[in-house]
Amino acid sequence: MEKRMEKESANRIRKVEYLRILAMFAVIVNHVNVAALHIFDYSEVMADAYVSYGMHVLSRFAVPCFFSISGYLMLATGYQVSIKKLVEKSIWKYGMCILVFGTGFAWMELVFDERCLSLVQFPEAFDAMLRGKTWDHMWFLYEYLGLLFLLPVIKIFWEHATEKEKLFILISGFLLTSVGSVFSLGIRYPLNGYGICFLFGGYLHDLESRKRYIKKMVPICMGIGASVLMLVLAYFEHYYGSDIADVLLDDTSIPVLALSASLCILFLLNSDTQTVPKSVQFVSRNSFGVYLYHMVWINVLYKVIKLNPFSFSTLGMLLCIFLVIGSTFLFSVTTACLSKKIPFVKMLV
Repeated sequence: MEKRMEKESANRIRKVEYLRILAMFAVIVNHVNVAALHIFDYSEVMADAYVSYGMHVLSRFAVPCFFSISGYLMLATGYQVSIKKLVEKSIWKYGMCILVFGTGFAWMELVFDERCLSLVQFPEAFDAMLRGKTWDHMWFLYEYLGLLFLLPVIKIFWEHATEKEKLFILISGFLLTSVGSVFSLGIRYPLNGYGICFLFGGYLHDLESRKRYIKKMVPICMGIGASVLMLVLAYFEHYYGSDIADVLLDDTSIPVLALSASLCILFLLNSDTQTVPKSVQFVSRNSFGVYLYHMVWINVLYKVIKLNPFSFSTLGMLLCIFLVIGSTFLFSVTTACLSKKIPFVKMLV
């Protein structure tokens, strides 16, 4: 019995590792493209910019996936949550990450803008960190940290709720957050779209525990349909500045959540057993460090080296984007590994 449980647990971890790595790459793809669109002028190459914007839009599934992965693991039956463990290990870690890296990145932005390094900039950087005005990718930690404070209450509800009650929360939450945002409803749901993604991950774990799987064609068709819709909406938003298209491309919008859900179902809700190469395990272990450091290298490549993808032909633009993505990944993994040699920092990455 114990061996069977260990095997099932290992299988769950393997599936999580693959999905985590996919989401990590999607984060890099997202920020490489959106940074290029924000930093460089593309008015003369709108078609090339649309290709870049399309990659940015399609990769927006990453953050909902990360929240679903957390829910899949933390809302599992065997996962124990104590206030002491939660504060000492999780809340402290992510709080310190915001303090150290949030302040550091805000300071780096001041250095990029003012072209100088000064201790006078530190108070301004610290204030920016407190107000969440540091580099854009850090917002995930602010959001995740807030969710951790609610975890003990969510966990109690999840352990005692019936399947109908869980479905009610998921469906009503989806309708009032994602669908509600389209029509600007005045009703405010206690959990935002990311909280619903967290609960969705827990629900997938419940289904897997009961061996209730979904035919693969269902999430595949849902994912393809969502991707096509996102590209169509991206076209109208990019060329015509459509407000409704912009709303429907938010991280917790209907098509983005549909794409994220389809990937979570494909990766997490299946009975396949597969071995994981050491290289995959290595990347998965360093995925959080890659998340922390990737914007450093994107800014270096774009703001210091001045590598402008839109200064090339269409093929050159694509090659440049892929070069930045690959370089950012390699540099970030290397930085994450080196950080683990530093006594205090290694506890954070």
